[in-house]
Amino acid sequence: MGISILAANKAALINYDNVASIGIQKEYMQYKHTSPEWNLVAYFPAVSNDVLTVTLGVYRTEERCREELATLVEKIKSGEHNFIQIGEK
Repeated sequence: MGISILAANKAALINYDNVASIGIQKEYMQYKHTSPEWNLVAYFPAVSNDVLTVTLGVYRTEERCREELATLVEKIKSGEHNFIQIGEK
């Protein structure tokens, strides 16, 4: 049985078994080049050169995004969870 991951905004539920990788993506908001957002993103294998992604969480600082990624990785590694909601402790 795989691990289900629910995005922080509850807009996406993904199966970890289908994910190629999870990482951090820096994204600038339109007209605000001085304050980027940091996204926790799941990447899926694609048939073409396109990259399929799902944003799991959006954060104002890189540090907070890295903390959330570390928490997610620990929960996945432990093998104790079959459902993970981003943002929940």
